[in-house]
Amino acid sequence: FPSHDTPAVPPILGAIESQLTLKHPNASSTEITNMAKQYLEQFATAINKPKQQKQALLYLRRKI
Repeated sequence: FPSHDTPAVPPILGAIESQLTLKHPNASSTEITNMAKQYLEQFATAINKPKQQKQALLYLRRKI
């Protein structure tokens, strides 16, 4: 999960939680937090995936 030590994470997580609370008004605060963290994790994975693929290709090219 993206580090809570990074100053950008708490406000983004809070914004996601606010939107999820509107979409799921009967969910508990724990459920909302878990959904928000999962959403943010998936987003971080999606934006880092091309970078990871590029690094893997560079690694393989060095091995050949």
